[in-house]
Amino acid sequence: MKWARLASMSLFTTLVAACGAPPPPAPAATKEDAQQAAKQAAQQTVFGDSVKAMDKARAVEDVAAQRQRELQQAVEQAEGK
Repeated sequence: MKWARLASMSLFTTLVAACGAPPPPAPAATKEDAQQAAKQAAQQTVFGDSVKAMDKARAVEDVAAQRQRELQQAVEQAEGK
């Protein structure tokens, strides 16, 4: 009877010790970090090439918009506005 009590106490102690929760994942530091993580996750899927193409298109669009603003400012200065 003594060995049954010892065995059950050992089993109980082992089970209680094993029930510890894993540490929570670290939260994303900034919004940019979260966006980078999402991009990396998307690049590892079948949409990776499409994501790269869209990012490149957005970069080209930004450059074109900047050139358009500069040209508009030059035209306004030339007209005397």
